Amino acid sequence: MYEVKTDYPLALYSNDYKFPDGAMHDNNRNPLFVPMVTAFLDYQDVKPPYSVLDIGCAGGGEVASFLDVGIEAVGLEGCDYNKLHQHFEWPKYPNNLFNCDITKPFQILQNGEPVQFDFITAWEVLEHIPAEFMAQTIRNLRAHCKGFIFTTINKDGAPNDPNDRHMVYKTGPKPFNWWKAFFIAEGFIQHNDWVDQYFPKWCWIRFDVNKDTNSWVDVWSLEQQII
Repeated sequence: MYEVKTDYPLALYSNDYKFPDGAMHDNNRNPLFVPMVTAFLDYQDVKPPYSVLDIGCAGGGEVASFLDVGIEAVGLEGCDYNKLHQHFEWPKYPNNLFNCDITKPFQILQNGEPVQFDFITAWEVLEHIPAEFMAQTIRNLRAHCKGFIFTTINKDGAPNDPNDRHMVYKTGPKPFNWWKAFFIAEGFIQHNDWVDQYFPKWCWIRFDVNKDTNSWVDVWSLEQQII
């Protein structure tokens, strides 16, 4: 049984909470991603049972894809739209999908004990977080990671949403080294070559992500992780 300990279950500062868009519409799933993750973990000599954490999980589609085949998974989302409306995967997996502001300190527990995850995913979520909260966000990921993180970060960081409602969701473009510095500070090593090697585009959860044009796509490992 999972639970999330936090004093900040909702990202109240964020327009993603105040004016839900991604949470309302995104429930991305790709069953091909699941075997690619398990094959990668097996190659890295991670022993099953595997565990996965998805931050900014929206409708919970990725989490459901893992749970549906018996792999432990948890999703965190700073907007409560899907929980309130019992939308997408939230009514099916109430013990695996949680509201949590990932920019504030939190702790995920399993059977009352702190838990870490073999594989963490962050699909197009970090560029929504204000710069002053980024260090704590990556610190939170480090605290919950015992293996690897897969990130996609929008290069443009365009402040207005694609429907041109003039609502600021993202925080503006930043150079990749700006993002990288936060991961390095928490003891992560970048493995950009692993993306093409282990995670080709056809297996991605988000088909709108393109690492050659609009997003940085990376895999990160902990320095002490045996590769």
